[in-house]
Amino acid sequence: YNRGMSDLIQLILLCLTGGVVSLLGAFLIINLKNKVEYISNKLTSFAAGVLLTVGVLDLLPEAIEQIGDTKNLAWAVLLGILFVFLLEKTGLWFHHHDGTHGKHPPVVGIFVGDMLHNMIDGMAIGASFMIGTKMGIVTTMAVAFHELPKEMADFMIYTRSGLSDMKTILMNLASSLMAVVGGLLVYSIQSEKVLNQGYLLGLTAGMFLFVALADLVPEMHEEMEKSQGKWKWSWLLIFGLGLTVGIVGQMLEV
Repeated sequence: YNRGMSDLIQLILLCLTGGVVSLLGAFLIINLKNKVEYISNKLTSFAAGVLLTVGVLDLLPEAIEQIGDTKNLAWAVLLGILFVFLLEKTGLWFHHHDGTHGKHPPVVGIFVGDMLHNMIDGMAIGASFMIGTKMGIVTTMAVAFHELPKEMADFMIYTRSGLSDMKTILMNLASSLMAVVGGLLVYSIQSEKVLNQGYLLGLTAGMFLFVALADLVPEMHEEMEKSQGKWKWSWLLIFGLGLTVGIVGQMLEV
């Protein structure tokens, strides 16, 4: 029982990392308003590298080991890809790129989308944590690096809509608590052995790969085309740094 309670506390702390990310994003915007988009874009390139390596090197191999059937794993990955695709097309999943390049979804829509997004992030962290603490930490790291530029863009949209900095911070923190709900949901399901956790890992891997390849990498290409001279290579270097961080995390997890 004590061990179970210890695991539960660790999982909640990992899921709450999103709240810390929200505060960091808010701090950067409030203090570096003229450089926010530049920083956010660079973080996007970094996050793409981290999500790719965590999805391919961490989640997929572990999912294969848990499921033992590559065909069933393939279905789980495909469902993860289609799930995020449908969320984007129905307007429930706003990528930060949408908020900084002329499109302005309603504040309520952003908030609801954020709650859903954070809940799914919490489920991803929960599924990984149930395999092992180190894998949970690696997945939390990938989620956090992706969340930071997204939270920064959301903060800008909220403030441009007339909300105060304090109210925006509170909204971001409130939505981030949904990560805990998602983590606890997976924890309760896995405690009852209702579902093979390998399927959740495959689903998460598909989501990570879609976000990295369909959202973040195309944006990186777009920004590289806008860059001139040596600055064009900075995007590749930052992307490579993200890959390196993910690879090192995988090596430490092993």
